[in-house]
Amino acid sequence: MADIVYLLVFISFFAVAAVFVRACEAIIGPDEQAVPERRSEPQPESMAA
Repeated sequence: MADIVYLLVFISFFAVAAVFVRACEAIIGPDEQAVPERRSEPQPESMAA
């Protein structure tokens, strides 16, 4: 019986952790917005003019 209780607590912990991560993503937003887009370096020909 103790094994079943342990497994239920173990699975419940990870289920709550997954819900917590989803809730934080809903509040903060995805990581893609936090990372600025990479700028391309100017071409050497355009710098010569």
